[in-house]
Amino acid sequence: MKGHFDPKEPAPKLIEIAQAYIDNGISVIPLALNGTKRPAIPIWKPYQSEMPTTDLIHEWWRSPHGMGVICGCVSGGLEVLDFDKQAEVTFPVWHQLVESIAVRLPIVETPSGGYQVYYRCSVICGNTTIAIDDGQTLIGTFGEAGYITGVSSPASVDKRNYPYVQVAGPVLPEIPTITEVERLQLWRAARLFDRAGLYKQQASKAKPKQMKSRPITGNGGDFERANQAIREGVK
Repeated sequence: MKGHFDPKEPAPKLIEIAQAYIDNGISVIPLALNGTKRPAIPIWKPYQSEMPTTDLIHEWWRSPHGMGVICGCVSGGLEVLDFDKQAEVTFPVWHQLVESIAVRLPIVETPSGGYQVYYRCSVICGNTTIAIDDGQTLIGTFGEAGYITGVSSPASVDKRNYPYVQVAGPVLPEIPTITEVERLQLWRAARLFDRAGLYKQQASKAKPKQMKSRPITGNGGDFERANQAIREGVK
């Protein structure tokens, strides 16, 4: 399995992990370790369109912070499917429906017991709700102008004090690029769980943002290595 990290090497510090994301064309920001998952910098919007410098990476993670992974065009068309409420029901069924695509993608288990699925595509949207049932958001996406909590973040970034853990797929920060047709398949399978008629409401409003995906670079590794870093309290 390809990836940035070598399991034979010592666990990397957050500065090294942040730099690995930048090297893979993914923008990152520091997050507060107070359970809010909010940015630890006053303004983070500039990093929706440009990468932070190496100097900034060292400045931000000189002290302990979580890691926010910015989605959208700046990160090569990064979009993340987020399975939240009732994930123990929706995610296994969804995964089975699109298994031939899903097995190629990084999958992260969240502190709430949900799942996040990472991919890049030449067509993406902003943060979007895909499926609602009885007033609860079951499935959504983080896209342009959005960010997610990275798996390397200390557990205290979340109010539950539990880490984000990669459970399958290529080792982050390696994120494959899928086709527009494959992305549509992922979304269609997710919409099967919607009980609020969201698709009809969104169809006339949606304006997907097109971009040219950036090439991904990286070396060999294993996501268990990144998880081990979390378990050992690497800051």
